[in-house]
Amino acid sequence: MPVQHGTLKERQGLRTLALNGSTWRKLRALVLTEQPLCPRCSEAGHTTPAKEVDHIDDDSTNNLRANLVGLCKMHHGQKTRLSERKKSPATVDH
Repeated sequence: MPVQHGTLKERQGLRTLALNGSTWRKLRALVLTEQPLCPRCSEAGHTTPAKEVDHIDDDSTNNLRANLVGLCKMHHGQKTRLSERKKSPATVDH
């Protein structure tokens, strides 16, 4: 699969489920019901509600339940930033 580059708005255009669509809302609700706590926070001994759903493989078109995980806002943001750095072409300082 090719590496996807571009802004968040551009990448959202690649989604197969619209973020404001009923199918995504139902799937999101299912994930958060099945996994109400952020697993990364739980590993650190904290009890933090999962409020966001992340695509584990960073492929927003892969909406299989096994590819979705509930995360807290902080951990979802951290994972997204890390994924973006990995996808972005390296910059060289001259």
